[in-house]
Amino acid sequence: MPGILLFAIISGIVLVIINGLSILPVLIIIFPIQLLLWVLLYLFIFKHDRSKDDIFDAKDVRESVENNCSTKKELIETIAVKSGKKLHIIPISEIVCLQAYGDYVNIMTLQGTYLKEQTLKYFEEHLPEEQFLRVHRSHIVNLRAIDAIERYGREQYLLILSNKEKVKATLEGYKRLKEVLKL
Repeated sequence: MPGILLFAIISGIVLVIINGLSILPVLIIIFPIQLLLWVLLYLFIFKHDRSKDDIFDAKDVRESVENNCSTKKELIETIAVKSGKKLHIIPISEIVCLQAYGDYVNIMTLQGTYLKEQTLKYFEEHLPEEQFLRVHRSHIVNLRAIDAIERYGREQYLLILSNKEKVKATLEGYKRLKEVLKL
């Protein structure tokens, strides 16, 4: 009951509640029944008020999470890679394949290979899904750069890319590739 001053006198216990904050009983003559009545009154008053606030808080939290997720999923258009004293700006359309290399990623283009200090997971989340697909735990390929697909062993496939690089795809990666390419 925000904004009011409430005195609850329950058989010798005086409870003062100001703006939703309870001040411990001013006069306490505690017997078990009095304590029980005080606790029940406290729970009834504050449980009733909090349930309304919790609904709004949950909604606010949900909106906040959705806003943060939408900003977190910003897609990148270029990748800046430092090589010696040079800074290369690589448009994502020129990327053929990304290969995990520990906490680094090899970015393969038709012009060459660049090493970037970033994780493959970061690129998986920030590259456009309609153009790039993770086909193996260590490879993301540009779908437009796939020239051919060959069977390799029992449950693996080889993707031959436009830069003549051969990339393994797991069975699960191949299934996702078939769905995306509608094969």
